[in-house]
Amino acid sequence: MGAFLNRTSRRFGGGNVAAVAAGVLMTALLSGCSNWSWGSSKKSGGMEDLPPRGVAFLEEVPVPKGFSLVEGRSIDHQSSGQRMAMHEYKGRADALAVRNFYRQQMPRTGWELVSDDSVKGTTTMRFEKRREVCTVKIRSATFGRCVINVEVSPFSRTSLEPPKQR
Repeated sequence: MGAFLNRTSRRFGGGNVAAVAAGVLMTALLSGCSNWSWGSSKKSGGMEDLPPRGVAFLEEVPVPKGFSLVEGRSIDHQSSGQRMAMHEYKGRADALAVRNFYRQQMPRTGWELVSDDSVKGTTTMRFEKRREVCTVKIRSATFGRCVINVEVSPFSRTSLEPPKQR
């Protein structure tokens, strides 16, 4: 790289060309790394729209494309028509884009958003559907990665329990 800049600099008569070439190269490299949301489809309002995986790990619980299941940190069980799951997924995306993904995708599979909180860099969203509750936790990780924890469990509201919050 340095040899190229030195030859270019001599050819065009000065060090300014080398400095400009280095600046252009650095700008190109940095702009290419500014958004780590790989696998995203389109922008809406400046935010990347993440597409869902073709096949979900859990039925009716979407996961952004490019995210993989961390098997050593995930469990699921189904018996007598009820299921319980605690899954962890990792992938490259902005945490805010992942939050927007779940806001858009969960209602498409019948889930209703009950609460949505962000505390100290972790977003926690609670969705309810028929006789299940799904809690989604989203946090940023290193190098443009994001971690998603999804918990699905049976749920029934008793007459003493307050109605869901909106």
